[in-house]
Amino acid sequence: MSVTPTIRIYSFSYHSSGPPADPTGNNGGFVFDCRGLPNPGRVPDLKHFTGIQGGAKEMLDDSFSVKDFLERAEMMIKLTSETFRAKGFRDLMVSFGCTGGRHRSVYCAQKLYDNLTEEGYDTHLVHWQMEQEEPEYSRKRAMILAAGLGTRLRPITDTIPKALVKASEKTMLQWTIEALNDSGCTDITLNTHHHAPMVKGWVEDYSAENTNINLKLSNEKHILGTGGGIREAARWLYGPSPFLIHNVDIWSDFDLNRLYHSHENVDLATLICQERESSSYLLVDESDRLCGLRIIGQKDKVLVKPFGKLRPLGFSGIHICSPRFLELLAGKRHFSIIDAYLEFSAMGETVRTITVQGNWFDMGSPEKLKNLEDFLVERTEHATRIGQNGS
Repeated sequence: MSVTPTIRIYSFSYHSSGPPADPTGNNGGFVFDCRGLPNPGRVPDLKHFTGIQGGAKEMLDDSFSVKDFLERAEMMIKLTSETFRAKGFRDLMVSFGCTGGRHRSVYCAQKLYDNLTEEGYDTHLVHWQMEQEEPEYSRKRAMILAAGLGTRLRPITDTIPKALVKASEKTMLQWTIEALNDSGCTDITLNTHHHAPMVKGWVEDYSAENTNINLKLSNEKHILGTGGGIREAARWLYGPSPFLIHNVDIWSDFDLNRLYHSHENVDLATLICQERESSSYLLVDESDRLCGLRIIGQKDKVLVKPFGKLRPLGFSGIHICSPRFLELLAGKRHFSIIDAYLEFSAMGETVRTITVQGNWFDMGSPEKLKNLEDFLVERTEHATRIGQNGS
C-alpha cells in the first residue's frame, strides 16, 4: 500500500545560511527563490514584522505576483507528491529562500504549510532563520529511543512494549516525555517497533490531553539500532538548533537544560556520563573528549590521541547533538550511536562529555525497575515528612 510522503517545508536566508541540507539522504526536492517577489523588508514601516505578521503579511497577501508564485509552486509540489506516493517515497523536501529569511520566504513557507495541512497532507514546517533570531519561533527538539524489544524485562514485555512498562504510577515513556518537556522540549519524536500499535494508541491519548507537546512517531519495520533510529527520524529532528536524545528506559533528575546550554555547536555531540560501574565505558581525556571505548574482558579501543590521561566513564543514555550530525549520518542504515561517535571522532570531529549532579536509574530489568520504585517511594515519604515538620 502506498503512503503519502511527508512534505517538509523550510524557510531560509540566502545571506546567512543558504538552503538547508537534506538529512534523509534523498538529496532532492524543491528550492524556490523568493527574492524576485515584493519585499516588505524594504518598507520602513513593515521591515520589523516577519512575513506572517501585521502589515508585512497584509502586503504579501495583497500581491498578485506572490499569489501566482505560490499557486504555481503548490501545483508542482502536489504533482510530485503524488508521483512520490506512487513510487513509495516517504519524504519530499521543499525550501523557500529570500535574502534575510524573515519576510518573503517565511510567508511562502507558512502559506504552503497551512494550505497543504488543511487539505490533509502530512506536513512539517521549520523557519530556519527565524528560529535563531526570534524567541517565539524557537523550537527545542528531542528524540526518545523506544523501539527496543525489552528482552531484560520479559515476560512483561511479551505482551506490552518496554516504553509502556510502569515505574511507580507512570510509564517509562511518560517519565521521559515529562523530563524532556520540563527542559523546554516541545517537539519530541519517538521510534517504535515492538508492539508499535500499542505505543501509537498511548501517544494519541496522551497527545489529546497534552496539546502543548508535539509528538511524532518514527516506526521501524526492522530495528535499526540506536544510531539507525536517530538517522531514520532525521526528518523530524533536523533544524538550526541542537536536539536532545534520551533512552526510554533511563530515569534521572538531571538538569537537562545544563546539558543543552553546555553544548557547543562546533562539537558534534555532548554526552552525559558518570563515574559508575558498567559493563562498558567511554574513554575520555582531560579535555572531556571522547577518545575510545572499553568493554570489560576486551582490549581497550582508543581511536583519538588523548590530551593527558584517559578515564573510564559510564554513558547515561542522555546526549545532545548538533544538526550537522544528521547530515553526516545520511548514508548510514543500521548502526550503534556509540560506534558512530567513535567513527566520527577518529575522523577529527569532537564529541565531548559532561558529568552532572543528580540521581540516575536504569529501568531495563525487573531488579533495576524495583530499585527506582523504592527510591521514588522513599523520596515521596521524605517529602511528606518534611512537609509535616514544616507545618
